[in-house]
Amino acid sequence: MFIKPAKKIITSFLFLAVSTFWISAQEPDRNVEQRLKDFFTNFETSYANIGKCRLDRYELNHSKKALHVYANANFGYQPFTPENTEAIYRLLKQSLPGPVNYYDITIYADGKPIEELIPNILQKKQDKSRLWQRIDYKGAPWIQNMSRPYLGSV
Repeated sequence: MFIKPAKKIITSFLFLAVSTFWISAQEPDRNVEQRLKDFFTNFETSYANIGKCRLDRYELNHSKKALHVYANANFGYQPFTPENTEAIYRLLKQSLPGPVNYYDITIYADGKPIEELIPNILQKKQDKSRLWQRIDYKGAPWIQNMSRPYLGSV
């Protein structure tokens, strides 16, 4: 008879401990979400009128210490430079709580990291894959003047 009440007490204690841990583990994530929402809601730039920014979603990985933040398309409408991109990351890190501000943070706008939205000419080291390559074309022309009375080469 003594075993059954003890088993119930232990089971209820374990349930209480697990639920408390689960709730306390969820609290920092809610805090991060709220601060990200506040950051993008209050975000303004003096470079362009981009409309209202907002947080679309975020991915927080505590084991890899990584935070991926996805902003709406309006956030990507601003002109990005190395300086203002660095400032955006700095301001975002300052607004995040505790250990999360030391994570590797990547901000995405329009599906791309905002570092990739910096024009190549403003980059310290230009990305060769973003430059024009050979433009020599040999072959039939892509367009043709259909109002000419004859067909021929240009």
